[in-house]
Amino acid sequence: MISYRGKRYRGCRSRNFKQEKEELVSLERLARTCTGFGLAKELSRISDVKQRILYTVELVENITGIDGFREYLTKMLEMDAFFLNEDRHTNNIALLYHVDKKSYRLCPFYDMGLSIFSDTRDAYPIEWGFEECRKQIASKPFSRDFDEQMDAAEELFGDFLRFDLKAGDLDDLTAELEEAYQVEDGKEKLYTRKELGRVRETLRYQVGKYRYMCK
Repeated sequence: MISYRGKRYRGCRSRNFKQEKEELVSLERLARTCTGFGLAKELSRISDVKQRILYTVELVENITGIDGFREYLTKMLEMDAFFLNEDRHTNNIALLYHVDKKSYRLCPFYDMGLSIFSDTRDAYPIEWGFEECRKQIASKPFSRDFDEQMDAAEELFGDFLRFDLKAGDLDDLTAELEEAYQVEDGKEKLYTRKELGRVRETLRYQVGKYRYMCK
């Protein structure tokens, strides 16, 4: 729970993944610094999804010389498609830059808070059913369709993401979530039954849809 200006909000956080003397450099910032143009604006001028992805990969590789960015970006788009993360704009893809070594490394995926229709206050009211939410959601940054941008990256570079999931694991996982976050002494704690029900229904659908990602 986050207290801010007299109000309390639910939120999530990660460990600090930056090492000493490292900076987080978004692709938007990288492009503006090195080319003078914003990446999002440049992508809007390219009509083909594959070409948008290739432009981004080649830009990053040419500027940074980093290895593995193609696989990294593909995994990111696969993960966004699976978890329905709608917040992958060009400031939410980044690299880590070491100020002294003047070198880059891949950054952990971050800022995935808008996944699984989590915005129940505005975008996806909890009264909405799964199908209604699914029709409303749109992806970023290469296409508004999760599968279109994921398929384009996989056709270019291959598919990479795999989950160590088998039959029954999903039920066990959602049961753990309920025990940890839902009910305490008969009262709902952090998440309501409806919210955890949405998580369960969404993940079941996604596991069925992307079976090839699950071992």
